[in-house]
Amino acid sequence: MKAVYCVGILDFCFNDGPKEEDVNEVVQKIMLRDSTGKVFYEKLTYIYLEMPKFTKKLEQLQTRLDKWFFFLKHLEDFQAIPTIFSEDVIFVDSLHKAELAKYDETERDDYEYSLKIYRDLKNVIDYAEGKGMSIGEERGMKEGIEKGMQQGIKEGLEKGMQQGIQQGIQQGIQQGIKEGIKEGQAIGEQKGLDKAAKQAASVLKAAGVSVDLIMQASGLTAEEIHLL
Repeated sequence: MKAVYCVGILDFCFNDGPKEEDVNEVVQKIMLRDSTGKVFYEKLTYIYLEMPKFTKKLEQLQTRLDKWFFFLKHLEDFQAIPTIFSEDVIFVDSLHKAELAKYDETERDDYEYSLKIYRDLKNVIDYAEGKGMSIGEERGMKEGIEKGMQQGIKEGLEKGMQQGIQQGIQQGIQQGIKEGIKEGQAIGEQKGLDKAAKQAASVLKAAGVSVDLIMQASGLTAEEIHLL
C-alpha cells in the first residue's frame, strides 16, 4: 500500500501537547505505536499544524513553510494578496480557490455557468486556430511544391543548355576533323589531320574555350595551342 498522510490544520493546540521545549513547534508529527513503543505502521502518519503557535509577522517570513503558515492563518483577513505571495503562482492559485470555496450555492452556479461559456468559447477559438494552421500548412506546401518545380525546371534547362553547348562543340570538332581528313587525303593524311586539328583549336581558342577542353578535343598540346 502507498503511504497515507493525514494533515490537520488546527486553530487550537492540544492540551496534552508537546514537551515544554517543543512548545513553539507548529508541526506535530504523530505515528501510531504499540504497547512496546514500536511504530505500529510506518505508512500511516498524522500531521497536525497547531496554528496558534505560529506568531511571526509578515516582515519576519523567511522560509516557504513560514509563508504557508502565515497564508493559512491569515487567509480570511486578506483584503488583497500581499506582494510576497503575489510573486508565487501557487499562492495566487490557492487564494483563487479559497475565494471560490466561500461562494454560496447561487454564486457557485453562476460561476460554473460562466466558466462553461468561457470553455466553450475557448474551444471554438482553439478549433478555428487549428483549422487556420492546417489550411495555412496545406497552402504553404502547395506553394513550396510549385516553386520547387519551377526551380527544378529552370536548373534543368540551364544544365541541359550547358551540356548541349559542350556536345555541340565536340560534334563541331569531330566534323572539322572529318572534313580535314578529306582535305588531307590530297596532301597526306597526317598533315591534313594536324591542319584540321589546329584550325579547330584556333577557332575554339578565339571563342574563349578553355585550353583543357581544346586539348581534349583536338589532341594538341598546351604549348601548340598557345602558339596558335
